[in-house]
Amino acid sequence: MSTSISNPIITLLFGLTFGTGCVEEESQDSSKDEICGGHGEMHGSHCHCDSGYSLTDDGLSCELDSEPESVDYGGDFVFEPTEINASTGTSDNSQIWLLEAIDDDVHLKIEIYESYGGISAPGSITLEEVETNYATCGTCILIQTGCELHGDHYHCERTFMPVAGGEVHIEKIGTSADDEFAGELLGIKFQEVTIAQDYETERVADGEEIHLVPWSFQTQLDEF
Repeated sequence: MSTSISNPIITLLFGLTFGTGCVEEESQDSSKDEICGGHGEMHGSHCHCDSGYSLTDDGLSCELDSEPESVDYGGDFVFEPTEINASTGTSDNSQIWLLEAIDDDVHLKIEIYESYGGISAPGSITLEEVETNYATCGTCILIQTGCELHGDHYHCERTFMPVAGGEVHIEKIGTSADDEFAGELLGIKFQEVTIAQDYETERVADGEEIHLVPWSFQTQLDEF
């Protein structure tokens, strides 16, 4: 014959033990969800975030990457060349890249001089004041309008150089014949200028202005 003894203290302890276990499990699950916002793992004092998530400023959580803002570079001058010639070579052990693109009587030129600090590897630069003067530019961008062929060269009515602020993106820039030369001009505004024999450049008072629509190029290099 068995006797069942009901002990209220044992019953209370039994209930508390199992009740506490459930609370701890729920707490652990909740804590796990909160680590790095549920989108990464804690390493030392900061999170390593999953792909598609970025670290918050405090380093303790991960948030969904936002879509990059699109940039409107504007422009109303459309340039669509029918001919592009580009070449590269060295002068005084310094690399030079030359590009001339022709759209009817409008010529666009890119001249990059490594010795003057011109961009000489894939990347991007914002044009500064030094690039607005043909005597000092390392990454020189020119537009000439009203160009007519005279023998083996062109005579052009007007010359334009950038104001500071536009961007030059270079994607490929080889150093030998048959290498690729590719990039993009973005948000560049040009002002009419005169260039003296010593290459010093002056803005033409009340001269014309050109705001170039983003223009990309990709061509093969010759040697000059």
